[in-house]
Amino acid sequence: MKHFKAVFWIAFWLKGWVRSQREQQGRAFYLRYIGPFFLLWLLGLSSYRVSQTSSFAQSGPPYLILPAPLTNEDSALPEFAHADSIITRFLDKWKIPAASVAVVRDERLVYAKGFGYTDTAEVVPTDPNHLFRIASVSKLITGVAIAHLMQEGKLSLDGHVFGPQGYLPDSIYGRPWQKRGYEITVRHLLEHTSGFSVRTMGDPAFNLHRVAHDMETTLPVSRKQLIRWQLNQLIPYKPGTRYSYSNVGYIMLHEIVEQVSGLPYEEYVRDNLLRPADIRGMRMGHSLRKDRHPDEVMYFDHPGAPKRFSVVGGDSLVPRPYGGTDIQLLGGAGGWIASAEDLARLVVAIDGLPGMEDVLSQEAVFELTKRGGSRYPLGWKGVQGDRWWRTGSLTGTNAMVYRLDERTTYVIIVNRSQWNGYRFNRTLHGMMRRALATVGKWPEHDLFFHQQQISLEPWHMASLTPHSFGE
Repeated sequence: MKHFKAVFWIAFWLKGWVRSQREQQGRAFYLRYIGPFFLLWLLGLSSYRVSQTSSFAQSGPPYLILPAPLTNEDSALPEFAHADSIITRFLDKWKIPAASVAVVRDERLVYAKGFGYTDTAEVVPTDPNHLFRIASVSKLITGVAIAHLMQEGKLSLDGHVFGPQGYLPDSIYGRPWQKRGYEITVRHLLEHTSGFSVRTMGDPAFNLHRVAHDMETTLPVSRKQLIRWQLNQLIPYKPGTRYSYSNVGYIMLHEIVEQVSGLPYEEYVRDNLLRPADIRGMRMGHSLRKDRHPDEVMYFDHPGAPKRFSVVGGDSLVPRPYGGTDIQLLGGAGGWIASAEDLARLVVAIDGLPGMEDVLSQEAVFELTKRGGSRYPLGWKGVQGDRWWRTGSLTGTNAMVYRLDERTTYVIIVNRSQWNGYRFNRTLHGMMRRALATVGKWPEHDLFFHQQQISLEPWHMASLTPHSFGE
C-alpha cells in the first residue's frame, strides 16, 4: 500500500511538472525531455525485436500513430497556389514580416499556413503553430466564456454588475459614482451599451498614466484599480440606450468570469473552452519582449510611429508594441495570443452546426449571434445572417476572424500595424476575399485531425523528425 501511494504521488507531481514545463517552453519541451525518453523506448523495442524475429516476421512492422503539429508543407496544395501568391504579394506590399492564415470549409480545416519570418532577422520561418497577439479578437473568447457560465446557470446576461446583488462586489471594485451605474447589466457590457464613453477622456485602458495619477498609485495599474477609476467617472448615457465601444467593459467581464467561476480567468477558459475544443496553443500574452512565449512572433509598428511612455513603470519612452501597451491589463479585452489554427478551432466549436461537437449549447450560440439592443452582437464584432466576424487591432498586430457563411471561415493574423490602425482590417478582408475566390475545388482533407505514422523499426529511425515530438 505504501508503494502504491508513493507511485501515485510521484505520478501526480510528474503530471503537474509536465504541464507547467509545456506552458513555459512551448514545443521545445517535447524535443528536450519527451524526445530522448521516447527514443530510448524505441531502442528498447528494437532490442526486443532482435530476440523476437520470427514473431515480427509474421505480424509485420509495427507503427505508432501520433497527432502531429502542422507544417507549411501540409497546405502546399495546387488548389491554393493562386491564393498563396495573392497573400505573399500583399505581405510584401505592406512590409509585413509574418502572418498566420487558416481556412475552414464545411467544418474541416483545409488550409493552415505561416508566411514570412517570426522576426526581421529572417532566421525562423513562420509555421502554422506560431502564436500572435490577437487584440480585440480576445473579446470573442470572453463572450464565449460568459455564455458558457450562462449555460451552466451561474449567471444571467440580464444580471446587474454592481450593487448588492451585483457580480462585482463593492468591497473589491468600488461603487458607481452615479445611480445609473447600478443599472449596468452583463448584456450591456457585452453589447458596448454600458453608458461609458471614450469621447470625454479617451480610452482609459490606453491612458494609464492618467489613471495612476488620479488613483494616486504607481504603474502598472491593476484591473481592479482601473474599474474603480471608471466608476468614479461620468456615465454620460443611460445603460442600454447607446452604443459606445468600451475596452473597460470587457475588462469588467474578465473580472466577472473570475468572480462567478471562482477560478482565474485563463484557467476557466482553458478548462471549459480550449481543452474541449482541442485548442493547445492559445494563452494570455505579455507586454514586454523579454516575456514573450517561445512560440510567439515579434511585433512591429509602422515606420515613423511615435514611442510611448512605459505603462509598466518608469519615465522612459518605449516602442508601442513592447511596453507602450499593457497586454496583461487588457486580459479578456485584448490580451490573448493564438495561432490562426487555434481561432479556426474556436469558431467550429461555437458555430451551432451538427458536425463538430460544440462547447456551447444552441441557446448560447443564439445569444451570441442574435442582434441585440445595439448594432453589435455579443462578443462578435458584427453579424449579418450567416456572416459573423470579429476583428482586433493593437500596435504591432491586426487580426480577423471571418465566417463568410455556414460553409467557409477564414482567419488571418499579421505582426505589423499600419498607419490606419484598425481600418487596415478592411484591407485584410478584401485581400482574403480575393484569395479565396481563386479556389476552384476545395480539398477533401481535414487538418484538424492531422496525424503522423511513425515506424518502430530501427532502420526507420530517420522518420523521427523534431516535428514528431511537437517541436
